[in-house]
Amino acid sequence: MMNITVLSLPSAIWNFDDDVIHAYLETLSSHPSVHAVRYYNHEGTLVEEITKAGDALDPMIHSQELVYRNSLVTQVVGRLEMESTNAPLLAKQYQGGALLFVIALSIIICVLLIVSWQLKRYVMVPLNRAIASMRQLENPQTAFRRIPLTRSREINKVIAQLNSLGERIFIMMEALRDNEERYQHFYRDTPALLLVIDAHGTVLDVSQRMLEVTGWKREQLVGSPFDTLIIGQNAHCIDRISSALRKGDACENQVMTLKCLYEEDRQVQVVIPSATNDSERGTMMLLSDVTELKRTQKRLLEHELIDPLTQLPNRLALNSHL
Repeated sequence: MMNITVLSLPSAIWNFDDDVIHAYLETLSSHPSVHAVRYYNHEGTLVEEITKAGDALDPMIHSQELVYRNSLVTQVVGRLEMESTNAPLLAKQYQGGALLFVIALSIIICVLLIVSWQLKRYVMVPLNRAIASMRQLENPQTAFRRIPLTRSREINKVIAQLNSLGERIFIMMEALRDNEERYQHFYRDTPALLLVIDAHGTVLDVSQRMLEVTGWKREQLVGSPFDTLIIGQNAHCIDRISSALRKGDACENQVMTLKCLYEEDRQVQVVIPSATNDSERGTMMLLSDVTELKRTQKRLLEHELIDPLTQLPNRLALNSHL
């Protein structure tokens, strides 16, 4: 394009046709790769310049003399200078790269969507069903229902392991329920007066016989201090029992008065076996009702020290007193 301008422009310069000169320069500068056009006269003075806004990207200067030729004369009439820019080329390359990027991104998104769908259908959905099936262990069942297999070989391996694990857990839970039933039968239904207390003396559980004898309700005792059941004048026994609980030592031969709500208070003998300070499991307190035994002992003692005829202290009572 510059060569055509170089051939045509000298004639307009020779004829001093400024409009034609300006038209040639504007035509040349309208090209996207041209950033600036400058026209110098034969003396090297800048006559006209057309420059686009902004800076040229990787600019290059191209310069060529303007020579007017005819059959009579050949003369240099000026010089044409053009400054080029790579911005259009880079913009085109950027557009092509952006298009390729959009195409590649679209392909990646489609692949991800397909993989996600496949993963959800053949992996996540079967696993969620398997996990939901394992929740049957939360409720008592007669037997463990095995999880059905799927079309995925890898998922089937996981399901097989879950089935095996579920069956083992079910057997263990059955054993635990049996132990719990035996515990209920042995402990709560035993005719003995039993308390389960922790290292701080808090009641964790109580036998049914204890509730029947004292008239207390289970919800009244569980979570309360064990001395709730004891008459206040047995403070020295309460301190000894509390100390034994904290240390995990055994405690026995402590006779206290058991507080009953609807019947007469009972004399009990407390026995606590040696245990660790495990406040979670607790330790057992066995209370033996010795009310009738104490009454019998009192009657025997009175019979031994009181004269049956006069109902006065006898000589043995006098000697004991002295």
